[in-house]
Amino acid sequence: MILLTVGTQKPFDRLIRLADAWAEHHPNVNIYAQTCDGAAYIPRNMKHRAFLSKEEIDALSARATLIVSHAGMGSILTARRLRKPIVVVPREHRLNEHRNDHQIDTARSLDGLPGMHVCWRDGDFATVVEAALGESGSAYPEPGGERSLDLVRKLANWVDSQ
Repeated sequence: MILLTVGTQKPFDRLIRLADAWAEHHPNVNIYAQTCDGAAYIPRNMKHRAFLSKEEIDALSARATLIVSHAGMGSILTARRLRKPIVVVPREHRLNEHRNDHQIDTARSLDGLPGMHVCWRDGDFATVVEAALGESGSAYPEPGGERSLDLVRKLANWVDSQ
């Protein structure tokens, strides 16, 4: 199962459209999307709800084989904690998806870490999702290992630069 989450602050129709188009060609893959109140686009090819409680998100995250998300730190840290691969599509200020480009900065800072897949171009969404689906969480370093320290360093550097 793929869990798609856009966070609770603002809809992210571009990501929902990308995932819905992918789902149309992969009807055997179960996708559950949290779409946010106020979304203009209603998905046709996946189950969805505007809002999920923390408990529901936690349960779906634990069951998911892949998390697809905006570049929100809550989603990224959840995927890391659960050792799940994550596809991140950062919101872009130039597209009026956010108030600034901090999600692009976040994605750039974390790109290349094990299990972290950043989709930089809409046309690459299918390829990025399929690559992420081929990964296994057991291939990720144990929490507290050197890679975890690397993540903490990158996060600290990013926070310091803001």
